[in-house]
Amino acid sequence: MSTLVTELDLMTGRSSTVPNATGAIIPEPVPQNNRAPSPITERVQDQLDDLKTIYREPSPQLLHAVTLLSEAAKACADALEAEDRVDRFRADDCMLRVQALVGELIGFRGIGDGFGIVATALMFAFINKSGIPFTKSEMQAVLRTLNSLRTGPFASMETAVAVTGILEKARLVIDPIPLGELFTEAQEAGFVDSE
Repeated sequence: MSTLVTELDLMTGRSSTVPNATGAIIPEPVPQNNRAPSPITERVQDQLDDLKTIYREPSPQLLHAVTLLSEAAKACADALEAEDRVDRFRADDCMLRVQALVGELIGFRGIGDGFGIVATALMFAFINKSGIPFTKSEMQAVLRTLNSLRTGPFASMETAVAVTGILEKARLVIDPIPLGELFTEAQEAGFVDSE
């Protein structure tokens, strides 16, 4: 029996365990580079297995969104592993992959208001970093947020706002850039005439 992560409880408002519906034993992932899988990678795999028991017949849109979220969570977990090895170039490369996947998630805002709020907050967290590499605590916050969204894509608006608090606690800015600042930047870059 596996349990869903705390984020599922936050997203659904219930606290429970979910047994594997088929009772099948899932083989452990094959280690790469002769290293054992990290606890983060194992947790991501457990969550994917749990999702199969929750969504019996997911729509193609939901299936694609959950797949993107899984890929983003995996890339973020890889970034954390690279950060632990003090391989900051690899960590940054992985976070760029997460950013690209989050950009694709914006197209799935129609899944629900809560999904849209969290996906948009993630997008602005990346935009507002302005290319500055993520710290370990910021990466952890992004991973927790991705996992929350993946395990509870139909969250209410109130729950979604609570989930975005994970990003804010890590001091990531999730608010859009004010239009006045964009106009000023465009003027300074010579894209707009100042008359």
